[in-house]
Amino acid sequence: MIIFWWKSNILFRKSFLPTGNMISSIKNIQIQEIGGTPFFVIPMFTQPPSMSQAPPREFGKDYREEYKKLLGENEIQTAELQTLLADIDRLQKEIQGLERQQPAIKHVRSPVKAQRTRRLAKQIDRHYRCYLCPKSYGSEGSLNQHMKIKHFEFYQQREMSKDMGI
Repeated sequence: MIIFWWKSNILFRKSFLPTGNMISSIKNIQIQEIGGTPFFVIPMFTQPPSMSQAPPREFGKDYREEYKKLLGENEIQTAELQTLLADIDRLQKEIQGLERQQPAIKHVRSPVKAQRTRRLAKQIDRHYRCYLCPKSYGSEGSLNQHMKIKHFEFYQQREMSKDMGI
């Protein structure tokens, strides 16, 4: 079907398949048959729902100056965009050059570390003796750990005396 409507002494025409909702939403619609083809005729000064109206013109506003201002801003932003695009291209080329200069990293398997074998208890020379009990140790760290775990009160007193500088 074809729809006709007038706007500013110009006849507009649009072909479409009408639906029930579309026909019922337009008021004062007339159906006429011309040459065996049905036409929807909308009275003058009525717009179909799909047409949007132009915003009202503001009197006293200089639209030419507004246009020139927007055109100038557009040119400035276009120039900025072009410089940014040039910078992006330059940086991408620098990255590619650096990637070419850097040798390819080869994934080499690290050799499996040889396991450290512990010494047997009879192989340890025990030079550090606890003066509160009969135990002796192969390192000073082991003796300190023993003191902290087994003789905590004495360990605390010793640490406090170290802090005081005695």
